[in-house]
Amino acid sequence: MGWNQLWINKNNGNPSLFKGIAKNLSDNIIINFPLRNDMNVLDFGCGPGYLSMFIHNKVDKLYIHDASPTMARKSRENTSGMKNVIYVERIDDYSFPPLDYIFINSVIQYVSYTELIEILFSLKKLLKKDYGITVSYHTSQSPRSGAMFLTV
Repeated sequence: MGWNQLWINKNNGNPSLFKGIAKNLSDNIIINFPLRNDMNVLDFGCGPGYLSMFIHNKVDKLYIHDASPTMARKSRENTSGMKNVIYVERIDDYSFPPLDYIFINSVIQYVSYTELIEILFSLKKLLKKDYGITVSYHTSQSPRSGAMFLTV
C-alpha cells in the first residue's frame, strides 16, 4: 500500500493521539524555529490540520496542503474560520509569496528516496533566501515522543 492510499484510508485513527503529537511538534517548532507574525509558512503534508491549529496564530499566512483527499477534507474542516490559513489544492499551480519556512511532518516515511528529493527541490524554490525546509517525523505513536528534525 502506497503512502497516499494509507492516508486516504486513515479515517479511523485516534484523533486525540494525533492532536497530542501535533501539540508536541508545535511546541518543538516554536522553541527551535522562531515564528513571527510577519512570516509566510507552508505546512506540506498537513494531515488533518492539527499542527496548523497550533501555529496559525504565530504567523501572518499559513498555507496548508495534503495529497490525500481524506486529509485535505479534514484539514479544511479543522482550520475553517482561521482567517490566515489557506488550503492549497495543488502546490505546482499556486502562486506563493516567498516563504519563510516549510514544515514537512510525517511524510518522509511514506515516499521513496527519489520522491523525497523531488519534493524537497521543488519546495526549496518557494523559499526566501537563507530559509529552510524542516522535515520531521516521530519516533513512536506517543504524544510524548520526540520529533526528529532535519533542516535542508
